[in-house]
Amino acid sequence: MAAMWNTHTSLQETATYQLDPTTGKASAVLSSANVIAGTGTGGSVSPRTAAVFTTRSTVPGRKGRGRMYWPSPDDSHYQTTGQLATADATTLESGFRTAYGTFKVTSVGIIWHKTLLIGDNIVEIELNITLGSQRRRTSKVARSAFGGPV
Repeated sequence: MAAMWNTHTSLQETATYQLDPTTGKASAVLSSANVIAGTGTGGSVSPRTAAVFTTRSTVPGRKGRGRMYWPSPDDSHYQTTGQLATADATTLESGFRTAYGTFKVTSVGIIWHKTLLIGDNIVEIELNITLGSQRRRTSKVARSAFGGPV
């Protein structure tokens, strides 16, 4: 990823959550420092723009799908349509598949169902070449607005 992110993008930490099987709430968190700084030469994109990975279980329909958001590559990896270049999308997808294979040696990735309080194992991963928008909480930043009576 470092070569696809520009120098304004970096990964600082990875967190893995263990869910309580009766409540679905996080019962443990494993945080790992993963300082990976971008080295790409392309331009910056919005920090809300993200590469969206769809995860699937064996359950059909919406209940069997989940999403993961990764920071977008720099703009040199986009086609004129605004989508990821096919070769770069393939690189991202295969890299994620390899990393997930390593993760599966010691852990199990699931899609959690809040209403049923059960999780289904992830069996498939897909990367959409159309970038998505990752909603981010901005409540930690002091509100700043301009306005007045009209």
